[in-house]
This record gives sequence, C-alpha cells and structure tokens, in this order.
Amino acid sequence: MVIGASGAIDTPWHDGWRRFERRVHEAAYPGLELQMSVNGQLGTEETILAQARRGRIQYAGTSLHGMSSVIPELSVILSPYLFESYEEVDFVTDKYLTPVFTEMLAQRGITFIQWSEVGWNHIYCREPRIEPEEFRGVKMRASTAIAPQVFTGAIDADNIPLPFDETLPALQTGLIECGQSGAGQYLLSGIAEEAPHYTRTFHAYDSGVQFANSQWWESLPEEVRQVLLNALDGQQENRDIVREVIAGQEREWQEAGRVTFYELSDAQIARWREAAEGSHQRLIQRIGGRAQEIYDLILVGKADFAARGEDAA
Repeated sequence: MVIGASGAIDTPWHDGWRRFERRVHEAAYPGLELQMSVNGQLGTEETILAQARRGRIQYAGTSLHGMSSVIPELSVILSPYLFESYEEVDFVTDKYLTPVFTEMLAQRGITFIQWSEVGWNHIYCREPRIEPEEFRGVKMRASTAIAPQVFTGAIDADNIPLPFDETLPALQTGLIECGQSGAGQYLLSGIAEEAPHYTRTFHAYDSGVQFANSQWWESLPEEVRQVLLNALDGQQENRDIVREVIAGQEREWQEAGRVTFYELSDAQIARWREAAEGSHQRLIQRIGGRAQEIYDLILVGKADFAARGEDAA
C-alpha cells in the first residue's frame, strides 16, 4: 500500500500519518504493508493526485488547493469570509458538504475517506501590511486554486500562482512579497523566517482531503478496510489535535519575538470584508460546473447552524 502526501516533517500532519502507520502496524494484518511517502517524496500534490487516480498510489492526502485541480467546486469552500467559526465550518462540512463531495470524487475514481484539518488562512509579508489598500500592486503568492486568486484580485494585489513548495524560494528571490496561508504551514515550513509579518485576516477556511483509489479500495476485504479506517484519528479528533498544536506554535513564536502577528479590530475586519465583497459570485462564475449548487448548499447549512444556535439559546 503506497501512501502519498506532501507535508513537512515535524508538523501535526506528519505526526498524524505516523499515528496511522503505528496503528496499522499494531493491527498486524497479514500481508498489509505500508510504503509511507508522505513528505513529498512522490512529487507535488498534482502529481500525487494523478498517480492516485492511475492506481500507482493507493491512498493519499492533499489540500483543498490541490484537490480542486480535480474537483474545481472544492474551491467554493475557500470563498473569502464565507464561514464565521470553527463550530460553523465543522457543522456545514460534516452535515452538508461531505455527502456531495463524496459523490463527486467517486465519479472521478476517488473514494473520500475524511477531511484533514488545516485552519484559517491569513496573509504573511516581508514587510508590515495591515489594511487592504496596502496590498495594491504587491506581488502575492496564491495557490493554483481559483478562490485565493479571486481574493488576491479583490484587493488589487499582483497575483502570482505558485505551488506551495515553490513559495519559500520565491520569497528568497523576491518573486513574491506576500502570500496566503494557514498558520501551521506558515510557521512550520520556513516561510515565517523570510516573511515575519502575519496579518490575521481570517479570510478563508482551509482543509484537506484523505482519499483512496476507488478500484483498489473496493477490491480490499472488508476487514482490511476496517483496519485502515480504525488506524485514522477520528474526524473531530483530527481537527482538535491540529488546532491545539497550531495554537501552541503561535504562542511560542509570538513569545520568542520571531514573528509579528497583527490582530485586527472589528472595524479593520469589516474593511477586509468590504474589499472582498462580490468575490463569491466572481468565484462561482469562474468555477462553473456545480459551483452555484455547492454555494447554495453551504448557505442552507449556515442557516441551519444559526437556527440550532438560536434554539439552544
């Protein structure tokens, strides 16, 4: 069983893969052996996805940014200022998005296993920049997914699409000045050393997907599938572990003075929201396909979540 991912060592995602490996080993199922290539040994996320669809990799994990190359509608989840809280995004994802994306991935020969936590996206820079207008014309890295590129355009920054593993050299050479990332990738990948100013915009919520090649998965005996599923952290457990680790890393870096975190006031966040206004419809139009359907489904989920909160109150 070849497992592919592109996470860095000594991150909560790498630790999750190691827990998975240990539990499979402890299950001692005859003939089940793992080739753990989870630190980019098999190439970029796009390469891993292509190899997984061909069956050369049996099980893998990628970010939404990577998986959106196969399912562009996943970019809708990354829409600017779509979600308000951990609780809301967990509820909408589990109750509303999991069924529809399980179906869409299956149509492409991919079996959805579970979501992988990443967290809120913010903006890092080589120099301090806080207000939206300060990014006008600034060279900003965005992933190859559509949503971060739409957000970059909304604040009039100079959009530089790059795979994640090209971000650090791009900062070092001056190809980019800023970028968008979750705190975990930012602090633990070397980016923070080159761009030590981090403006906490909370503009998008990011996660990843763990999945299997469908033909391979369906060929497995049921007891093998259960060994693999039981070896995973639970869905909410995974979220809680990653969030706790990232919060701890943020505290350590702040206390050490290695990074400056800019906490925005409600008024400043309101200006960011205003700058991003209209980006949802632009994103839906660029994606096409079932993007409007997915967006509408998210709005239904958000309304359901809000109603449950009101009932509890």
